[in-house]
Amino acid sequence: MAFMPDGISVPAAWNYGAVERALRQAGNRGERSIFEPAIGAVFDSPAEGYEFYNMFSWEQGFGVRYGRCRKNASGRRSRQDIVCACEVIY
Repeated sequence: MAFMPDGISVPAAWNYGAVERALRQAGNRGERSIFEPAIGAVFDSPAEGYEFYNMFSWEQGFGVRYGRCRKNASGRRSRQDIVCACEVIY
């Protein structure tokens, strides 16, 4: 078991990143893709999100890149778009 800062005990599996969780569940998926995106997915960092979608795109036969980002009032990145590498920029 892992512990949250406020002392609440959570299963150690909750501490895995998105890529590791997908790989650990791969045996249960059968013929389906290992990396399947979900609406509303949240990642611990932009790098973790990029890694997950990069693996998904590799399975599907295309590439990804960082797109636009949004910053909050304090100047910190609060949103990062990860887009198809072939997306047209206007």
